[in-house]
Amino acid sequence: CISTTLAALELTIMPVRSKAQTEELYQPMADYLTRTTGQPIKIRAYNNFVNYWQDMRDGKLDIVLDAAHFVDYRVKKLQHQVLLKLPDQVSFSLVSTEDNAILEPSELIGKPIACLPPPSRGNLEIDAFFKNPIRQPRKVEVKSYEEAVMKLQKGEVKAIVIPTPMLGAFPELATIETTELWPHMGVTVSPNVPTETKSKLMKALLGIDKDPQGAEALSKAGLAGFQPADHSIYDGYAKALRTYGVVY
Repeated sequence: CISTTLAALELTIMPVRSKAQTEELYQPMADYLTRTTGQPIKIRAYNNFVNYWQDMRDGKLDIVLDAAHFVDYRVKKLQHQVLLKLPDQVSFSLVSTEDNAILEPSELIGKPIACLPPPSRGNLEIDAFFKNPIRQPRKVEVKSYEEAVMKLQKGEVKAIVIPTPMLGAFPELATIETTELWPHMGVTVSPNVPTETKSKLMKALLGIDKDPQGAEALSKAGLAGFQPADHSIYDGYAKALRTYGVVY
């Protein structure tokens, strides 16, 4: 049964979509977790990475699903515990349209590239593609990967940086360069979350694909499921944040 006395915990999702979209896509997962753990869970969503990053650094996040560099940061800086991860690994790709006929990153110096705001991975990867501080593209910040694709299709930017798996939905896009693989997104929990609740959350998420409501929630969020994980998988990825002066 669901406790009426426990304070709700918040499941935070990395802001790669608008706040409204994130709430819509992940609310079914929060409902599933509330039912299966007996712990009230609600979604905490953001419209941008600036507020998300600030609240993360201030230790305001209970349960988080996001990218490897954030996972490693929270473990080392905020004593979060890694519970689970999405299967496999993920890379990002710098892409354009066939019409632009861009063959290498250097052709984009001084030209607009759409990406999510820092310290998103896509933004960090642009810095990795263009290491010379005086030979840079012009970053055009967007609120979602879908918005980036739209700007590229309209000719408002010359290239975009998006997760490589997204290319399957846009076969008309041409890959210029692809990054190294990182571990896929992970789930961490704050040290303020009780041990018993952590165990319930892990069990619920590991079995989510076997529960009708859970499977529907996974489908809604576009996720394949979860697998066990620990910090060793993510150790070292927070180094990417040093671009922004982060020390841990």
